[in-house]
Amino acid sequence: MPLSARRQVRDELNDDLAATETNGYDSKEQQFIESMKRKGLISEVPNRFKRKISQKRFERVNVIGKPISETIIEDRG
Repeated sequence: MPLSARRQVRDELNDDLAATETNGYDSKEQQFIESMKRKGLISEVPNRFKRKISQKRFERVNVIGKPISETIIEDRG
């Protein structure tokens, strides 16, 4: 594929990606994202709609000892 055609494909993909990155955000959120990109603080926005939290699988971790909540209560009290 010629270089000019590859550049055209790249530009179209970048435009498409930019449009989908901010999909689902209101105008204030989009402005905020754009300002962070211009400042160089971020390069892309993770897709927050890829997977619902209820669909993620969490592994249970067994911890030996008393529950963390009890430790926190003791430290505060």
